[in-house]
Amino acid sequence: MRHAGVSLPLFSATSSQSWGIGDLRDLVPLSAWLGSGGFDRLMLLPIGVVAPGDTSPYSAQSTMAIDPMYIALDAVPDFARAGGIGALSDDARQALAGVRASARIPYAPVRQIKDDALRLAFAEFFRE
Repeated sequence: MRHAGVSLPLFSATSSQSWGIGDLRDLVPLSAWLGSGGFDRLMLLPIGVVAPGDTSPYSAQSTMAIDPMYIALDAVPDFARAGGIGALSDDARQALAGVRASARIPYAPVRQIKDDALRLAFAEFFRE
């Protein structure tokens, strides 16, 4: 049996819900789209944690941990309980709108916004 597939970096698989970079949730519609085209394989470039300022998936600091940039924050219950996007600062919400509209991946702002959101989620988790 033959198989057909695509190899790509997760950061390039953005959707209308992404925060300026492809995230794990974006794999669902991507996989459905690939399946409708007869593809049955999706291979991702490494998604390990990279150092701040680094963008290469091949310079991961760990092969055991997924980079938090790939977390779909809207799907994190503690972030939702903390108020979601509305709980972010005005600056962070403006930055989020900017990265979503960008044709390129602005790594530093994406990482900062997601870090801010994860801190809110953790504070909510810790509070409960």
